[in-house]
Amino acid sequence: MNLAPLSEMLRAGARGLLTEAAAVDMLITHAHWLDRADFTDFVVTIQNVLDPTEQLAIVDWPAAISALDAGALPCSTGERHMLRLAASLADQATVRLGDAVTSLDDTNRQNLIQAINRTASDKW
Repeated sequence: MNLAPLSEMLRAGARGLLTEAAAVDMLITHAHWLDRADFTDFVVTIQNVLDPTEQLAIVDWPAAISALDAGALPCSTGERHMLRLAASLADQATVRLGDAVTSLDDTNRQNLIQAINRTASDKW
């Protein structure tokens, strides 16, 4: 699936839920996971709403973490931590923050900081 429409659908699915929106935004900004069919086909559900022209997408965070832990989503350490951090921000996983942030590059660290700031500031 094209990343732009999926991003829009994920944002629509998380609208009004601060931590979910921040977690989704982390995935969108990181881009790695949303470019992978083994991730999107398995853990992203697209739903139709009342308006037939609008669709929502929802991340099944527990399924994503289960697949990650089972080795079904091979990835780098940084990619693993970004997914776990996003799921944690959505209140769907626990993270050892010290381990997670030390493996992130500057771009992903800034991505995490922005997501936390947006959640704390309530400005979406």
